[in-house]
Amino acid sequence: MSWSKLGLALLLMSGLGALAGCGYSPLYGESSAGVQASDAMQRISIAAIDKGLVGVDVQTALLDQMNPNGVPAEPLHRLVVRLTPSLGGLLVQPDAAITRYNYTLVGVYQLIDLKTGKVALQGDVLGTSAYNVVSNEYATVAARRDAERRAARTVSDGIVLRVALYLKNGPIVKDAPDPKDGLNPKAEPNPKDAPKPKVGPT
Repeated sequence: MSWSKLGLALLLMSGLGALAGCGYSPLYGESSAGVQASDAMQRISIAAIDKGLVGVDVQTALLDQMNPNGVPAEPLHRLVVRLTPSLGGLLVQPDAAITRYNYTLVGVYQLIDLKTGKVALQGDVLGTSAYNVVSNEYATVAARRDAERRAARTVSDGIVLRVALYLKNGPIVKDAPDPKDGLNPKAEPNPKDAPKPKVGPT
């Protein structure tokens, strides 16, 4: 191991120690092999995801992070993900040729409680990645495929994070304001509080 790599490793270890000393707690339990999914995360089944290779990319990343020990035998939730990819030109030449594209991938997800059949969590995650168009067609195809992988990883990481936060903290429920708190703007004033008129000399 080079001195630069050794120094980086020591820096990361000291940083993790400082976080632990400040009361930081990871979303997942940690093992000698690295960060692993929690028990609740491992009991989520992931439905098949369409959209070709990019769908495979997202599903593989989700399986790696949520089901590292394989498909759960008795899942508590089912994760459903729908992907919508799109392309946008970023760099247009004077001859109208586009030489740089932005690949965008939107992942809409739903976490379904299999006990009740209701949606426990839903939302969307956006992943974007750019690539260049070059004279070599094979290189352009490879660059686009790499952009798809990067966007897919962003989407899968975002979904895993949101699901982990939900499993850790549960849904956030806001209470309605209590009318007894004196926040009603239409409350009638008390006549006793009105100032008494001054009586002048007759």
